[in-house]
Formats: sequence, C-alpha cells, structure tokens
Amino acid sequence: MESQDSHIAIDAIAEQLAHLGQLIQQLLAQVQPQVVSSPAMVSSQPNLHELPVRPSYEWQPDQTLLQRIPSLSSSLFHQTLPDTDRRNIVKRYPTIQGVKYSPPNTVPEALKKFNKGQLREDNTLRNLQYTASAIARPFDVLCHTLQPLIPPEQTDRVYAILNDVRTLLLHLCGSLNTARNNLALRAINPSFQVPSENGMDFTMEPKKFQEALSHNTTIQKTIRDAYPKRQKQICHGDTVHGGGGSSPSTIASWNNQRRFKNNNNTENQTRFRSYNQNRFRTNQNTNTNKDSTITQQ
Repeated sequence: MESQDSHIAIDAIAEQLAHLGQLIQQLLAQVQPQVVSSPAMVSSQPNLHELPVRPSYEWQPDQTLLQRIPSLSSSLFHQTLPDTDRRNIVKRYPTIQGVKYSPPNTVPEALKKFNKGQLREDNTLRNLQYTASAIARPFDVLCHTLQPLIPPEQTDRVYAILNDVRTLLLHLCGSLNTARNNLALRAINPSFQVPSENGMDFTMEPKKFQEALSHNTTIQKTIRDAYPKRQKQICHGDTVHGGGGSSPSTIASWNNQRRFKNNNNTENQTRFRSYNQNRFRTNQNTNTNKDSTITQQ
C-alpha cells in the first residue's frame, strides 16, 4: 500500500514538472520576440559568423583555406606588385555600368598654387586612390558570382559581411580624397582645412564662429578706413641705403647726425694737433737747455 502511494506521488511530481516545463517554454517563446524587436537593440543584423569575438579577437585559418587563398599568409604592408601584374589582375574583371573607378582631378585653383612638393604629394594620393578603387572590380564580381551559389538561409549573413568589406573600401577611398582636399586648401592658406563632419561638440558652432570672425574683420576694416591716410612726401635730393625719397624730418635727423660726427672729428683733430705742437715745443726747450749746459761747461 505504501509503495503504491509513493509511486502515485512520484507520478504526480513528474506531471507537475512536465507542466512547469511547458509553462517555461511558453514564457520563453513570448519573451524572445520582444527582445528581438526591442528598440534598444543596436543592430538587427544576422549572426555573421561562428568565430568567437570576445574575449579573443584572433582566429587561425585552416590549411584548406590557406591553400585556396595563399595571400592570407602574406604581410599586409610589405607586398607590392609590378604594374604589369596589377593591370593583368584588374583586367580580368569588368566594371559596373555607371560606376567611376578613376580618381577625380585636382581643383584647378589649387593646382595653380601647388609647389613641387605639394604637386608630388597630390600625385601620390591620386595614385593610391586609383590603386584602392581597383579593389572594387574583383570584389563586385565576387558579390555577383556568389548570388546563385549561396543557400537562401545563408544569404543575409554572407552579404552582410560583403557589405562591410565594401563599406571599409569606400572609407579608404574617401579618406584619400579628404587628404587631397586638405592639401588643396593648404596650398591657398596653410591654416585652411576641410570642415569636420563628425558632429563634435564645440564651445561655439563653427558656422557662428565664422560669422563672428567676418563681423569683427569688417568692423576693423571700417575703423581703419575712417582714419585719414598720411601721404608720403618724396624728396629727390637725398637717398639713404639705396631707397627712394625720404621725408624732410628724416633727412634733417640724418644731417644732424652727420654734423655731429663731423664736429667730433674736427674737435679730435684740433686736440691731436695741439697735443703734437705742445710736445714739439717741450722737446725743443729740452734740447736748448742741454746745449746751453754743455756750452757753459
């Protein structure tokens, strides 16, 4: 009898546990859609890959992938290709209609102001733009080729990765273009640069700051224009240090300096002449005294 009661109690507990399990599954099914559709979520992208992101960012390609893509084992910053090899690779892949792969030309106004160093720097940046834009040709063909090959359930994940790659490529080309624009502005004025679009917080909005600068500059110019302009008097009689005519006050000061120097020279010459005369007379008197003394003896 007791064994039957214990058996019934165990069955009842099992039924309760099964019922609780069903309730938990129902609750989870109700909660999960809410989490996915929550507005606080940063991104609704699918799970892009199965590689761990944290706590480690590194992963090791397997041998099969290394055999298919041997360049994975090469350094990112030390490998260069001859121009013929690079052209042969690029020519394998057609361009997309309407997409401009060649970099833009330099602003003509800035090009006139370039010195030799700035011209070489702009050409270097332009060549880097051309090299970076060539990456898009095989990449775009790859995106087109994968469309019929990827299973539908993997399409979102794969093309999200491809879109990230192309976005970074566009960022590279745009950064080079910004560097060329800054170079063009510095050719006009070394303090000029392209306005930042990062939405940074400043003590004053850049637009209002420029308006304040323009307003104060206009006021200063108006004040300067209000003062009477002093006309320079040109004197053709005397020139100093290879310059043109000078004002009368300047010439008078120079003449005074010359008179002072001439007077000093005259006084020095007079003093030297009188000193020599006195010395000569002293020597004559001494010699006369000696002669008279010898005669007396």
